[in-house]
Amino acid sequence: PGRYEETIRIVNRHDIVVSGCGPRTRLVGVAPTGTNPAAPVISIVGGYNLGLEDFAVEAFDTGLGIELLGRNPFSQAEQIATGEVINASLENLVVAAGQRSALRARFVRELSVCGCEFSNHDLACLEPTVVLLADDVDFACNLIEVDAHSGAADSTSGPPASFAAGTNAEGGLQIEGTSERVLVRDNVIRGGSSHGIALGSVREVADTADYGPVDHGQKWHPVNPCDPKDAFDISLGNDPRQPRVGIFSTGPLEHIRIVGNRIYDHGGCGIGVIHFWNLNGADDFIEVIDLAIERNVI
Repeated sequence: PGRYEETIRIVNRHDIVVSGCGPRTRLVGVAPTGTNPAAPVISIVGGYNLGLEDFAVEAFDTGLGIELLGRNPFSQAEQIATGEVINASLENLVVAAGQRSALRARFVRELSVCGCEFSNHDLACLEPTVVLLADDVDFACNLIEVDAHSGAADSTSGPPASFAAGTNAEGGLQIEGTSERVLVRDNVIRGGSSHGIALGSVREVADTADYGPVDHGQKWHPVNPCDPKDAFDISLGNDPRQPRVGIFSTGPLEHIRIVGNRIYDHGGCGIGVIHFWNLNGADDFIEVIDLAIERNVI
C-alpha cells in the first residue's frame, strides 16, 4: 500500500502481473515536462500474458489512465509494438482520469476486464471513459461513470443516492471499428454527455482508399458539450478548413454482445453508433455484423 507518483511502461514483455493491495495502493500520474503530453500512468505496448490487479490509478488531467497498445496491422509507419497485446487481464482496478480515457485498449486480442471502476472527472473533453479496439473481449461487472462530484480515484461503491451525473465529460464505453467477438455484460454505465455504449469509430482522411484505424486512436481535443448539435449527427462534422478531408468509418464491428447492463444519465443514446452521415453527400455507414442487445436497462 502507499501513494506512488510514477509511470509504468511495459514494452514487448510477457508473463508479468502487476498487483497491489486494493485502493490503498495508488499510482498517480506525473505532470508533463515542457510541451510534451502527459504519459499514461500505465502503458503496455505489445507483449502477452499480462495482468493488472487490485490497485488504484489516478491520471494527470491530460494523460490516459491505462493504455494497452498493440501493433496496428493497417499502418505502414514504424511501431514499437512487435505484435498485438495478447491475453491481457484487468481485475479489481479503480481508475480515474481527467480529459482523457481512463482505459484505452487498442489492437488487443484476448482481453478480460472484470470488477473494475473507470471514471472521468466532469471536465470538457472528447474521449470516452473506456475505449476498446480488440478481439475476443470479456468486459464484465465493471462501473463506468462521470460523477459531477468526482475528483479522485477513490472507490465509488457508496450508496446510489450519492451519485450525481456529470454532463461535461463524454463518459461511456466505445467499441471501435474492426473489433470482433466482444461481450459487454453486467456493467453499470452512468453519467456523461454522449452515448452509454458507442459502436464504431471514424477517422479524417483525404483518400477514401486509406482505410482502417490510425495508430493513436481518434483525434483528441477539448470541446464544449453544450454546443448545438444536429439531432442525427452528435459527433464532429467535416472541417470546413480542410474541404478535401472527410470523416469515414474505420471498419465494421463483428459478433458484438451487449447483455444485462444498466445504462443511465447519458446525454446521447443508451446504445448507439458513433456517427451518422448525410447520405446525400457521403455513402458511408457504421457497420455492425451479428449484434445482440439483450436484457439491458436503459
